[in-house]
Amino acid sequence: MQRTRFWNVTLAGGLAGLAGAYLSIEAASTFERGLTAGRGFTALAIMIFGAWNPIGALGAALFFGLANGLASQLQADEVIDIPQQFINMLPYILTIVLLAIVSGRVKPPAAVGKPYEKE
Repeated sequence: MQRTRFWNVTLAGGLAGLAGAYLSIEAASTFERGLTAGRGFTALAIMIFGAWNPIGALGAALFFGLANGLASQLQADEVIDIPQQFINMLPYILTIVLLAIVSGRVKPPAAVGKPYEKE
């Protein structure tokens, strides 16, 4: 049990580091204040919306990725005549609405919020 938890924490930390490296090197080409632009909040929402299940999290990530892509496409094509800031809010508004709907039905794992202590 402890070995599995140790490796899961190690793997999660490594993946988080790779994600941060990707954001600062590839996606934004620079490191600056506000670089993540709420992506951490969206990642937590994906985990909750996916019910702490890898397949559910994949589906939730695809949904939020599509919402982000839709916002980018609406902004680029100027399909609707509203300010850009409102279009950029679309993925976050969908995140909050879906969390409000799903959060009461999803039960987190028992170890959430408990610090890892090596025995």
